[in-house]
Amino acid sequence: MRWEPLVEGLSASVFIEAALDASRAPAERVRAIEILTEKFNGLDAAMLTQLASAKSPAVRARTAWSLGRTSPTAPHVEFLKAVLTDKEPLVVRMALESLEAADDEVVLKLAQPIAAQLASEDRLVRQTAIKLLTRASSNTYHAISEAAVKHGWQAGISVATAFTQRREAFHNYPADIAIRVLKKDHNEVLKLEAARLLQLALGDMMPAEDSVPEAFLGYTSRYDLSQNLPEMTLLNSKWMSIYPTSYELVNLELERAMAMSQPLDTALLDKVLAQITAKSHPVADIHRLIVASRFQVTPTAAQRQIIAHALVQLEPKIKVRKLPQDSDWDDRVTEMYTALVKQDSELTAAILQEPDFGLPGHVIFAALFQTEQFPAMAAAFVNKVKTVPDYQWSSDVVFLLGGSPDESMRDLVRTQFDNFALRNSV
Repeated sequence: MRWEPLVEGLSASVFIEAALDASRAPAERVRAIEILTEKFNGLDAAMLTQLASAKSPAVRARTAWSLGRTSPTAPHVEFLKAVLTDKEPLVVRMALESLEAADDEVVLKLAQPIAAQLASEDRLVRQTAIKLLTRASSNTYHAISEAAVKHGWQAGISVATAFTQRREAFHNYPADIAIRVLKKDHNEVLKLEAARLLQLALGDMMPAEDSVPEAFLGYTSRYDLSQNLPEMTLLNSKWMSIYPTSYELVNLELERAMAMSQPLDTALLDKVLAQITAKSHPVADIHRLIVASRFQVTPTAAQRQIIAHALVQLEPKIKVRKLPQDSDWDDRVTEMYTALVKQDSELTAAILQEPDFGLPGHVIFAALFQTEQFPAMAAAFVNKVKTVPDYQWSSDVVFLLGGSPDESMRDLVRTQFDNFALRNSV
């Protein structure tokens, strides 16, 4: 680096003086601390004591960072006690990060301030403290957990989150903590963290590649929860008491956890489908249709109608909002639709009854229609071609109608011959 030759001719005292000089700009003091760390084996105990009370948060934070670089296994405990109670989140986070490689006995000595940071209002500070708790020994984990109890539900969620990272598969304890929080009148942030904790308790999402269709990667546990049938039965009996909440984002994440647990409750499915309305966003609708497909029940006639209507309305909702569709759209929607038809063999008949069925984007539903339903399905597309102004023909519509033995449908396809975008398909 260009600065290194310049440093070679200077002693550490120059940089010590600069780091301790409160009249200097914080950026200069920070740079002095960095040079002392990288070239002169860091800061001694006296400097740590003085810099712990520096007015600049940036200076205090870089001092904590330096400690982790130069004394990773046995950092200065008294200094850390001071900065772990700092009012600035960045300072606290740097102090916690400096403990990542510390000996377990050092972490144990700092159990009280670490426990307090598990309830920090700053999300990054909490996450860093959780990471530290995750790798702690069993004895240290329990000591910090006991100290965290007095800091409230936020700390309780953090402790339970660390617990899920220390073990694999389903966990009763964190699931219970999450449900207790969700049952009470807490704010959106805390309830959202409780919903995430519930997902972690279920083993977290993203199972092994190719184990499930891609549309379901964010809705399936990494572990085979069929091995925890009694626990799943108990959990699934509690959904009605915590869902829905008054917060949309919390509901979305609870539904994701719900999909992981695969409930057998039609009343709960009613609650999920009730979130799909004429005004609901199509992305949220897709999410809830995926969740619905994970239920281990056959939908009722009323539920089937809601699902069919939601599927058919996806295209109009997307067009009204002028939303883009990526190249994987057809594949992911087909995966979702396939699961819904597998769950309910009468769904295709319900789709046929939808007045708006027959738009270009509905061709992806055609593959799973029964043979005897094909004439009615093709007729629905013909009706839309004739009645919808500026109907957006596509190659898929051309092949669908062109494959019909009905000559009138083939004649309708031939009217698109002058459309250069479709000529080859015609």
